[in-house]
This record gives sequence, structure tokens and C-alpha cells, in this order.
Amino acid sequence: MSRTPQDAIRQWLVDHRLRGPDGAPAPSRALPNTIRFVKSRGGPARQLWYVTYDAEGDRGTESWHWTVVAHREASDRWIARGVAGGGGVGTFPLRGFPWANLGGNWGPDGFRAGGTVEDAGRRVVRVRLTDRQGRTFEDTVDHGVVLFMSDEAVTMPMRLEVIDAEGRVVSSDEWGFVDE
Repeated sequence: MSRTPQDAIRQWLVDHRLRGPDGAPAPSRALPNTIRFVKSRGGPARQLWYVTYDAEGDRGTESWHWTVVAHREASDRWIARGVAGGGGVGTFPLRGFPWANLGGNWGPDGFRAGGTVEDAGRRVVRVRLTDRQGRTFEDTVDHGVVLFMSDEAVTMPMRLEVIDAEGRVVSSDEWGFVDE
């Protein structure tokens, strides 16, 4: 039984099954002693976390990251499930300009997203998402990461703005797929 969100996330990371190249479930190879909880957002009943860890891979040790949502059940037990993640061997190349590398999911029950922010020397402090209906969601950059969580359904794609310490938008893009 998971009594904390961190325990539930550790258990999910070790127990979940990704799909292999052949589509069959592949066992997790997460190295539990490398799990690092980078950032969280939320309240006493539901939280969103950005987590990094190492895993044993076919080509050696791989670096992984996940955005994971955890919620507390009526029994005070915490349950976790993945929102978005990935990994591999080596480091991701820098782009050389401010941007946010987000992964997430959305639907009628709201949206959850998280990822890393490349500063590129521009003193980036916030990222803002605005959906097609004009609703905005913002987060501060902490440890190079932003997280977004809302119970509101959103209309995709969203406008993504990377904002510096003076409040200037230093980069913008579209995030997410078009809703059908």
C-alpha cells in the first residue's frame, strides 16, 4: 500500500510495462535507487510530479524522465499513472534557443503536462499555455522543469510562450495536437 505520492510513483515506475518494438509488454528496468523527484504541483488529493531515473537498457544505462500524476483514494492509498515520458542513451542535444519540451495528455477530465525548459542564456522564468478558447495556464521554471495540471477540458492546440525575468516572451510555439 502506498501511503505517499512518492511511494506510489516509485512503485509505478518499477512495475509498469512499456511496449517493446514487437508490441508486447516489456518489463520495467528502472533502477529504484536512482529515482529523483524533481518537481511537483498539486494539492492534498492529487499531485503532478516530474521524475528522472536511470534504467538498464539494451545498450547500457539509459536516462529516463516521466511526468506522473498521483491521486489519493478514499482509503488514503496513493495511486500513480504516467502522463508522458521517455528516455534513451546519451543526452538530448540543446537547441540553442529558449523552448519548452512538453509531454502530456488531455481530454474531458482536464489536462496534465510537464517537461524541461531550455533557457539558452535568456533567464527564462515562466512558461504560459493558452488554449484556443483563451484560457491561460502558467508555471514557473524550477530546476529546469514546468508542470501544468487542470480539471478543465482544454481546446488544442495551445499557444506556448517562454517568458524571461523581465516578462518578455522570448519564444513561442504551438503545443499539442488539434482536437477532432
